[in-house]
Amino acid sequence: MAEELICNYKKCRKRLGSFGWVTSCSRNTNLPGKFDLIRIDLCPSEQHKSMVLAGQKPEVIMEACSRAMAFWSYQIHQERVYQEYTATKAKQRGTQLEQYYEQLLSRAQSEVSCILNLELCDILIFT
Repeated sequence: MAEELICNYKKCRKRLGSFGWVTSCSRNTNLPGKFDLIRIDLCPSEQHKSMVLAGQKPEVIMEACSRAMAFWSYQIHQERVYQEYTATKAKQRGTQLEQYYEQLLSRAQSEVSCILNLELCDILIFT
């Protein structure tokens, strides 16, 4: 598999293993219908793949495949958006830290310079 699905729940973010839970909406609240939340086998057997749509009309098979592909594409897109957001935040934090430490270094250098100048002044005064 080129890409794997990852749990959408922000506090989880684990790679999905052998099964996953799929909802009919993007929220996990108010799921009254019978098929609003189902468990999906992410590693189906060959027998399951051979039989799951057996006997269905081609239109039904194509519609199911189309919806499944749309779901997969949406999930992969959402993961990419999340990764881009995370990378952007990390870059911003890196830039902030770099600026902070550059200011800290500049202050330290000016303090050292000031101390050296005072010592030089003391040496010149006592000479």
